[in-house]
Amino acid sequence: MIFPAKHGALAMLALLIALPGLAQDAPAPITVDLGDVYADSLGSEGLHAYTMELESGYFVFGAVNQITVDVVVTVKDPEGEQVGEFDIPARGAEPFQFTTETAGAYRFEVTPFEEETGRYEFTLQLVEPEATTPAGKVDQVMSQYGDETPGTVVAIVRDGEV
Repeated sequence: MIFPAKHGALAMLALLIALPGLAQDAPAPITVDLGDVYADSLGSEGLHAYTMELESGYFVFGAVNQITVDVVVTVKDPEGEQVGEFDIPARGAEPFQFTTETAGAYRFEVTPFEEETGRYEFTLQLVEPEATTPAGKVDQVMSQYGDETPGTVVAIVRDGEV
């Protein structure tokens, strides 16, 4: 928009007060630390972003505690390509996990499901080298269930033999 020089500053100020959405960019991503809890609230069209520098070949597990809002978690690699999108339960923990393929800043975007509003808590709970043994891989996949959940038994059957 072009304003006359005589009234430019005043007109610009009035516009910014009347249309605050035009004056604000999306908030900058928050750089997170492993294990820290980041509590926030989402508006109906909100997008909150978190980042963490990660090496390649790492298993990452985190969750968003959906206190009063159903969220969708989207993970993007350092090039901005989507690694995964997670949207299962409407409340409680919205877990996400993936393995890094390249080193760099990974981005975790939290958005409301169907324009809901409300509170949530974001945390990265586990970042460790990708497991190389079958038992280690199972432990990583099952990490979302923690120590308070009943155990799991895994059996591999090949040609009818365990």
